[in-house]
Amino acid sequence: MALKDSRRLSVINIYSKKKIYEMSKENFYIIIAGEEIGADELVNGQMAAKITGLSVRQLQRLRLEGRLPYYQYSDNCIRYLVRDIVEFSEYSRHEKN
Repeated sequence: MALKDSRRLSVINIYSKKKIYEMSKENFYIIIAGEEIGADELVNGQMAAKITGLSVRQLQRLRLEGRLPYYQYSDNCIRYLVRDIVEFSEYSRHEKN
Protein backbone atom coordinates (compact mmCIF):
# COMPACT_ATOMS: atom_id res chain seq x y z
CA MET A 1 0.00 0.00 0.00
CA ALA A 2 1.47 3.32 -1.03
CA LEU A 3 1.08 6.50 0.95
CA LYS A 4 -0.97 9.23 -0.71
CA ASP A 5 0.83 12.04 1.12
CA SER A 6 3.71 13.52 -0.90
CA ARG A 7 5.44 14.50 2.35
CA ARG A 8 6.64 11.03 3.23
CA LEU A 9 9.96 9.67 4.33
CA SER A 10 11.33 6.49 2.80
CA VAL A 11 14.14 4.73 4.64
CA ILE A 12 16.40 2.43 2.67
CA ASN A 13 18.62 -0.26 4.21
CA ILE A 14 22.09 0.65 2.91
CA TYR A 15 23.21 -2.98 2.85
CA SER A 16 20.33 -4.67 1.03
CA LYS A 17 19.11 -1.54 -0.85
CA LYS A 18 15.54 -2.51 0.10
CA LYS A 19 12.98 -0.11 1.46
CA ILE A 20 12.59 -0.70 5.19
CA TYR A 21 9.64 1.57 5.84
CA GLU A 22 7.74 4.59 4.71
CA MET A 23 6.53 7.08 7.27
CA SER A 24 3.95 9.77 6.78
CA LYS A 25 4.96 12.75 8.87
CA GLU A 26 1.35 13.73 9.52
CA ASN A 27 -0.23 10.34 10.17
CA PHE A 28 2.93 8.75 11.56
CA TYR A 29 2.56 5.17 10.54
CA ILE A 30 4.98 2.90 8.78
CA ILE A 31 4.49 0.32 6.06
CA ILE A 32 6.47 -2.90 6.18
CA ALA A 33 5.84 -5.61 3.60
CA GLY A 34 2.54 -3.95 2.71
CA GLU A 35 1.31 -3.92 6.32
CA GLU A 36 0.52 -0.62 8.05
CA ILE A 37 1.84 -0.35 11.59
CA GLY A 38 0.85 2.61 13.74
CA ALA A 39 3.37 4.62 15.70
CA ASP A 40 1.75 3.63 19.00
CA GLU A 41 1.79 -0.12 18.32
CA LEU A 42 4.12 -2.57 20.02
CA VAL A 43 6.28 -4.86 17.87
CA ASN A 44 8.53 -7.80 18.66
CA GLY A 45 12.29 -7.85 18.22
CA GLN A 46 12.21 -9.28 14.70
CA MET A 47 9.89 -6.55 13.45
CA ALA A 48 11.93 -3.89 15.28
CA ALA A 49 15.03 -5.27 13.56
CA LYS A 50 13.35 -4.90 10.17
CA ILE A 51 12.40 -1.32 10.95
CA THR A 52 15.89 -0.31 12.09
CA GLY A 53 17.94 -2.49 9.78
CA LEU A 54 19.77 -3.87 12.82
CA SER A 55 19.93 -7.45 14.03
CA VAL A 56 17.87 -8.71 16.96
CA ARG A 57 21.12 -9.12 18.91
CA GLN A 58 22.10 -5.49 18.27
CA LEU A 59 18.68 -4.38 19.53
CA GLN A 60 19.18 -6.47 22.64
CA ARG A 61 22.54 -4.80 23.26
CA LEU A 62 21.01 -1.33 22.84
CA ARG A 63 18.20 -2.30 25.19
CA LEU A 64 20.60 -3.58 27.86
CA GLU A 65 22.72 -0.41 27.53
CA GLY A 66 19.59 1.64 28.23
CA ARG A 67 19.67 3.34 24.82
CA LEU A 68 16.43 1.85 23.46
CA PRO A 69 13.18 1.86 25.50
CA TYR A 70 11.18 -1.38 25.66
CA TYR A 71 8.31 -3.17 27.38
CA GLN A 72 9.00 -6.47 29.12
CA TYR A 73 5.97 -8.59 29.92
CA SER A 74 7.98 -11.69 30.87
CA ASP A 75 11.52 -13.00 30.42
CA ASN A 76 10.76 -14.05 26.85
CA CYS A 77 8.25 -11.37 25.83
CA ILE A 78 9.86 -8.04 24.97
CA ARG A 79 8.17 -5.43 22.80
CA TYR A 80 9.21 -2.10 21.35
CA LEU A 81 7.00 0.90 20.66
CA VAL A 82 7.26 1.88 17.00
CA ARG A 83 7.42 5.57 17.92
CA ASP A 84 10.46 4.87 20.15
CA ILE A 85 12.19 2.93 17.38
CA VAL A 86 11.73 5.72 14.86
CA GLU A 87 12.84 8.38 17.35
CA PHE A 88 15.92 6.30 18.20
CA SER A 89 16.74 5.96 14.50
CA GLU A 90 16.38 9.72 13.95
CA TYR A 91 18.49 10.48 17.03
CA SER A 92 21.22 8.08 15.87
CA ARG A 93 21.44 9.54 12.37
CA HIS A 94 24.64 11.44 11.57
CA GLU A 95 24.93 13.84 8.66
CA LYS A 96 28.11 13.97 6.59
CA ASN A 97 29.84 17.33 6.66
